[in-house]
Amino acid sequence: MKRQWNKAAASLLAAVMLVFSCPIPALAQEETVHIRTVQDLQAFAKSCTLDSWSRGKTAVLEADLDLTGVSFSGIPTFGGVFDGGGHTVSGLSLTGDGGTQGLFRSVQKGAVVQDLRVEGTVSPTGTRDIVGGVAGRNEGTLLRCSFSGTVRGGTDAGGIAGRNEAGGELTGCTFEGSLSGELHAGGVVGQNLGSAVECINLGSVNTTQLEEEATAQTVLEESSVTDAATDLSGWTDVGGVAGYSAGILQNCRNEGSVGYPHIGYNAGGVAGRQSGLLDGCTNSGSVQGRKDVGGIVGQLEPEVTLLYSQTFLQKLGDELSTLQTKTDALLNDAGNVSGNLSASLSALSDRTDEARAAANALSGAAADWADEGTGQLNDLSARVSRALNLLDPALANADDQLRTLSQAAGKLSDAMDEAERLGRLTGKSLESARAALRDLETALEKTRAALKDVQTAGQELRASLGNLSEMKQAAEKLLAACETLNTTVTGGLQTSASALRKALDEAQLAVNGTDDLAAALGSASDDLARALSGLADSSESLHSAAQELTNGPSLHIPALNGDVTQKADDLNASLSALTQAANDLNAAASGSSDSLLGDLRNINQQMGVIASLIQDEGSRQADAQDRYEDVSDPAQLRSQRAGRVSACRNTGAVEGDLNTAGIAGSMAIDLEFDPEDDLTQKGDRSVSFLIQTMAAVFDCVNEGTVTVKKDCAGGIVGRMDLGMADGCESYGDVKSTGGSYAGGVAGDAAGAIRSCWSRCTVTGKHNVGGIAGRSASLTDCRSAAQAHGESKTGSIAGELMEDATASGCLYAEGLTAAIDGVSYAGQAEPIAFSDLCALPDAPENFSNLTLTFRDGESVVATLTVPYGGALDSLPEIPAREGCSASWPALDYGCITASRTIEAVYTPYRSALSDGSEPAQILAEGRFGTAAKLSAVSEESTWQDASGASHTGTVWTVTVTDPELGVSSRTLHCRLPEDGSRWQLWVRGADGWQKQDFTIDGSYLLFPTDGEETTFCILPGDFPVLPVAAAAGAALVVLAAGILLLRRRRKHKKAS
Repeated sequence: MKRQWNKAAASLLAAVMLVFSCPIPALAQEETVHIRTVQDLQAFAKSCTLDSWSRGKTAVLEADLDLTGVSFSGIPTFGGVFDGGGHTVSGLSLTGDGGTQGLFRSVQKGAVVQDLRVEGTVSPTGTRDIVGGVAGRNEGTLLRCSFSGTVRGGTDAGGIAGRNEAGGELTGCTFEGSLSGELHAGGVVGQNLGSAVECINLGSVNTTQLEEEATAQTVLEESSVTDAATDLSGWTDVGGVAGYSAGILQNCRNEGSVGYPHIGYNAGGVAGRQSGLLDGCTNSGSVQGRKDVGGIVGQLEPEVTLLYSQTFLQKLGDELSTLQTKTDALLNDAGNVSGNLSASLSALSDRTDEARAAANALSGAAADWADEGTGQLNDLSARVSRALNLLDPALANADDQLRTLSQAAGKLSDAMDEAERLGRLTGKSLESARAALRDLETALEKTRAALKDVQTAGQELRASLGNLSEMKQAAEKLLAACETLNTTVTGGLQTSASALRKALDEAQLAVNGTDDLAAALGSASDDLARALSGLADSSESLHSAAQELTNGPSLHIPALNGDVTQKADDLNASLSALTQAANDLNAAASGSSDSLLGDLRNINQQMGVIASLIQDEGSRQADAQDRYEDVSDPAQLRSQRAGRVSACRNTGAVEGDLNTAGIAGSMAIDLEFDPEDDLTQKGDRSVSFLIQTMAAVFDCVNEGTVTVKKDCAGGIVGRMDLGMADGCESYGDVKSTGGSYAGGVAGDAAGAIRSCWSRCTVTGKHNVGGIAGRSASLTDCRSAAQAHGESKTGSIAGELMEDATASGCLYAEGLTAAIDGVSYAGQAEPIAFSDLCALPDAPENFSNLTLTFRDGESVVATLTVPYGGALDSLPEIPAREGCSASWPALDYGCITASRTIEAVYTPYRSALSDGSEPAQILAEGRFGTAAKLSAVSEESTWQDASGASHTGTVWTVTVTDPELGVSSRTLHCRLPEDGSRWQLWVRGADGWQKQDFTIDGSYLLFPTDGEETTFCILPGDFPVLPVAAAAGAALVVLAAGILLLRRRRKHKKAS
């Protein structure tokens, strides 16, 4: 079992403890390096080949620099402050051989790189590990940095940093472009052991075409995927923000696509694999992979405690006591012991006592360490970011309520003007109401100013993340602004509003009526009261959030490699010294008497017992199967410092083959690189545990669709080997296309599910449930999910595991009965959907359905509709050249499920027909999908403009096109078989007129416009003018011939 998190937690703790009170050293005496040209940057990089050169220096980038075509291999190591000033270094190209690559190859502990934009390509060959756009390895702080371009690496590849070490900080950084890596690949950071706060990935991660050799290994046929995976060393731990994180990910966001379809392990929208703390993050990008695929996290590893089992330590202590008793007994018989032997026995006794004390100390320290596992996050930037998340909705609410108050004041003013105009409000009543209204408007202005100060302070605090002194000042300023706002609202504004309410009551009496005017005054008064109450609540929320930020507790995060590890090392050293003392005793005992040798033999036998005990324990640790104790505790859930995913939201589509979900693909332990089976259990579960685990997913929401090829599909977690899901909401449809264990919250859950809500459609073969496909523990869960399966299907669970428990669960009546088609009183019961929504802890979104309208490329609109509600109108569809567009024909009058609705684009039609065979009438042009052609004909006699009568078949052709409207077109009319000459007459506004036409095979064609066209085709007369012209031409030719003949004859006579 690796201890990376333990080291990370210890270093991170040292970096962030109580930094509000930490002084910032003055920089006035530091040396400043000005970088204005490419040559300056090259010289700077050359100087940074010595690790100590840059320490204490501040480098200032004073211009944009273009490195295109320039020989530049990065800045080797940096230990000072690099201020990019918002400038851009473009044209970066790092494509040579070697690892640890980036604009900065290494950022040292304590160094800061800030406000820098980088553009280019980082794609080394050879080792190509630890590769990042801004920094290969970071131990310092990268603040508000961005990279745009391409990053390719092997292990630890990140858009900003390849590896963020323990104590390293990434704050407000953004990646945009394309990133690819094989192990630990993330849009922001490949491997995160420190903290990443407020970071954003806009690029794609592992979505480019695989290299040929990799593609050959990962053929997608069912028979070869598993075999190929055993040879696959890459495409594991791939995330939109971080590939692997054992540190902190706070308020990060991913919008890019992640992963290859059907290939790769541990793929997540935010983190591929996560064992630290992940809080307040969102994903809207699509996520794909083979196994352990999640909208937020591919695999969530628990917080792990590695301990000697208490049983072993107790046994070891007992056997050491026995050894000491035998040794002391022999020492007391001084007559039988020589000097050298006595000294050896004394040494053995001392070492035994030390070993026993070390075992007892380790046992106590292990117990203390386990009891200390309820700390809270102490990373300052993360705490600030979290508090700002609380501030944002409160600020929005306060702004809305203030606007409503202003509108209510305006309505009051209008109503009083009207009452005064009508003479129904005069004198003292009018004067009092006017004065109270003016006081309210003054108080509103003060409140607006106070709210603006809060908004400004919040923006300054967000901008200060990563700067300790600025953060402290901004936090104090925010608290002061919130206190001022709270005082303004609860003091001046409420006082003015109360006075106005009193004046309005008097005004209503003065108006003395029940007409519209009195109603207007009463309505405005009620609006005023509601808005003021809402504003007071928002103000209090802002004040509470600011207080939480500045007064948050400073807590210790215990590290396993601290006291516990030291005492374990002490025990190992004591046992080694004990063994040496036993060897010395045996050497000193040579030549002793038989009786003494018998006593010494007993001591040796006891040493053998101790050695066997230690050997057995070592074997048990080496074979650590079923050595786990899940100690996830709901009471400690929100203070858990690692192995947690909290307050996250996924809206992206998630697709995988196994263990796939909207939040976490799996909650399990990786014992080794075993891509097809992460946790193998053998034999009976032991009562003495080497490993204690805590893992939790809580307060998370999934709205994205989840599609799984095989088993373990979940709205929140695909497969839960351990841990707890609490307070989560699932709204995206979950589907296993060819497997089982599908659930609205969890597919297959050996852990506990508590207080979760599910309203989606779940589909699979077997073990399909609205909450869980199969579960060990369900408590107080609520379901309005529709579960569809071949067997073991229920609105709560498809099946419960052996010795499982279920209590307090409810589902919407009318759906499939709770557990495998059966409901149980007190455990899983039906309830009306309206009553379900009325429960005090019902989430707002549970009763509100979301319809997301897309045009195939982007979201057109997102509409919220109450359950059973209707849409009055559909959003406008973006036009697409050459196509008609429509929304699918659904029942928009009764919405009962959230769904994503894709626009249907259909290429325009080029022809319409009257439907006969063969077609008598055709229309040629551009028509929408709903366009129709109708044609009627009748024999009729009519007169042309000159009064001449004609008789023939009159056609009336009507073309309707509700989408494109009326447009010009060409009509085709099938001609009778007899006849070879025709006339076309078309009836227009001026009566019947002849019109030109063309003939194409059996059809007569002519252009027309307008919705309706009436025409008649008649047999044509012999065309007089053309015949006359032809006759004239013949006469000319004949005359020319005669004249030529005469000339020839004259020529012959002359000769």
